[in-house]
Amino acid sequence: MHQSFFFTSSACCVFSVEIMSAMAFLTFSKASSSTDVASMESIGLLAFFAAARSMAKDVPFFCTRLGRCLSALPETEPLPGDWKRLVAFDRLLVIRCIRPDRMTEALATVVGDVLGSRYTISASFDLGNAYKDSRPDVPMFVFLSPGVDVMSSIEALQKEFVAANPESTIANKILSVSLGQGQEPVANRAIATAHKSGGWVALQNIHLTPGFCKKDLEPTLDKIADGAHPEFRLYLTGEPITGMPIPVLQACIKLTNEPPDGMKANLKRSINYFTDDMLDECSKQAEFKNIVFSLSYFHAVLLQRKKFGSIGFNFIYPFTTGDLVNCAQCCVNYLENNSRVLEIGRAHV
Repeated sequence: MHQSFFFTSSACCVFSVEIMSAMAFLTFSKASSSTDVASMESIGLLAFFAAARSMAKDVPFFCTRLGRCLSALPETEPLPGDWKRLVAFDRLLVIRCIRPDRMTEALATVVGDVLGSRYTISASFDLGNAYKDSRPDVPMFVFLSPGVDVMSSIEALQKEFVAANPESTIANKILSVSLGQGQEPVANRAIATAHKSGGWVALQNIHLTPGFCKKDLEPTLDKIADGAHPEFRLYLTGEPITGMPIPVLQACIKLTNEPPDGMKANLKRSINYFTDDMLDECSKQAEFKNIVFSLSYFHAVLLQRKKFGSIGFNFIYPFTTGDLVNCAQCCVNYLENNSRVLEIGRAHV
């Protein structure tokens, strides 16, 4: 019954605190059916709220603790009175009633406490480690995520291999094809060329051409191991769609690069896109590093804001990691072409 209320009940309890005549009370709203009330009675929630009314007589204690439950982070605050002895799942039931807007964070907190933080923190995207598992006959499929530019990661990985072995065929230009109308023959020729002579092929946005995936890509992957160059690699990018052929997915190493949750994690990931060589490229080191931090912070804010949808924006435009690096390159050009840099709005940065 606990699980039934947690997942399916439509009742929502609203905590309202009014210090009037030394009283704090609870009110129920949106109780759409008697089943919801019966569910709460069976798990003791009504008894909890009845106890809360009696606890309200102790205003200095109860109202202080209740105020904490209505704070910005209620899942981290102790519940008042006897509620603090509730087990983790029962605590979630209470938070679901008083603060349904914080259920995602509360669930993450409980999962982290019970199972460990590794189940709540997404693993970092590491294309280099995935490359170790790839072969000429095992492509890599990267699912697209908002704010992520997969090609910049592929190009950075290629530079690492070229620096270690300049004579390798990996040094060949990446044959990148953005799938769309009329690009299917170009993609087939790119695969055939690199399959024979070596090098990397990147087919982007293959979800836009499901017919190509079924008629051309699937048969190609079935026989791609025959006569493949040892340094041939095939990268595929696309969004998860229902029309994607299952054999294509089964033949690939599947990766995703979702932005981490939280400003701090997003900011750290954005800054990590700038290598030491990129930071040393500009002669005005202090100014450029300040600009890089501001751009990374702005990038992190946009990624974090996407969970609110279109609120506050005219339309959706993905500010990808490629855009971030390109903006930094533009700043390098401006700094190098101007001898004097004006410090504007330092107090607002």
